[in-house]
Amino acid sequence: MEKPTTRWTRKRPAAVLAALLCLFTGTASASAATWFTSPAGSDGDGMGTEVSPWQTLGKAIASAAPGDVIKVMDDGVETTDDYVENVVIPEALEGLTVERYDSDDTKPHIKSTDPYLTVITVEADGVTLKGLEINGADWTEGILFATGTTDGLVHQCSSGAGGQKNKEFVRMAAGSSNHTVSQCEIIGSGNYAIWIQGENGEESNHIIDSCNTHNSFAAVAVEGASAVQILELTSWNNTYGLKISDGGDHIILGNTFDNVQNYVIGLSMSDFNLVADNEVFNSSLGLSISNAHYSVFANNLFEMSSGTGASLEGGGYNVFYTNFVYGANKAVTTQQGGSSFFTNNIFSNCGSEGMSLGAGGNLVAFNIFDDNGGAGISTSSLANTIV
Repeated sequence: MEKPTTRWTRKRPAAVLAALLCLFTGTASASAATWFTSPAGSDGDGMGTEVSPWQTLGKAIASAAPGDVIKVMDDGVETTDDYVENVVIPEALEGLTVERYDSDDTKPHIKSTDPYLTVITVEADGVTLKGLEINGADWTEGILFATGTTDGLVHQCSSGAGGQKNKEFVRMAAGSSNHTVSQCEIIGSGNYAIWIQGENGEESNHIIDSCNTHNSFAAVAVEGASAVQILELTSWNNTYGLKISDGGDHIILGNTFDNVQNYVIGLSMSDFNLVADNEVFNSSLGLSISNAHYSVFANNLFEMSSGTGASLEGGGYNVFYTNFVYGANKAVTTQQGGSSFFTNNIFSNCGSEGMSLGAGGNLVAFNIFDDNGGAGISTSSLANTIV
């Protein structure tokens, strides 16, 4: 006789199984809570609610649990420092979100108590900071993602209001990974607007996306880290654009630079990069490549006021394809290294040569040289192949 099928073995609802799993593994968690802070609140009498908020971020962070949300109110006055404090988001608060309360014209301003102290130090994974104005760390970073942290997000935050600044807006320490900085407005950083650190070319997978940086020493610096994506950045009136060294596998795509005083994109000891669809205006040196190899430079526009479109010193085996250099003194210069491939580029209205090849082993093919002041190509090496 066939054994009867019980109701339990027929259905086994997923929700019941999940509940049993949580019961036996101890992984059940309460729903995330939402807390509120306001400059007009009280840490003593407040309850952390919308109608009875706390006064400081420190109180809210000390009261929060992993995955909670802290809504940060402001006083509605753009020039006021709403919170003057330095806070640490400890390792235990994984998944914490700290974000502006509303979407009006003013952001909550958070200022360091001391120009040598970081405003917000993140020691937890998965932390989101959204819609905050961070200032007052004149001699250090406004936001620090500590070593070992991962999956953080800084979104629609800013610095530089009212002439205040940080030395760096965000610093990602060596050993951190997978952090994203997106849609941020960064003004007047004393050093780098965004500083990404690494060791020995470690893979970091950080992403810089759709940020504006201006009036800083440099827009982005990447030192010793690999696999960074810099996307749709707008940078103007900076001393340098991108300073990238001792790493590789970067994607630099769709960025716009204007009035950069020194080089716009600098690659030193950095291999296997993709640099494409970038636009450079009114700057003196578009690309500065030093001992960099196996990278692709494609579809970039260099509309120069003078100077050089791309300068290669050392390195080699790079590909320059479909770039347009206009108005430079020289479109491309090479010194040492060599063995790169230049094809289908347009070099126009350059004051001197289109290309000055001081290194050998290059293949130059099917480029267009238009209305340049000197020779299309000058070379001091017979080892170049020119088609």
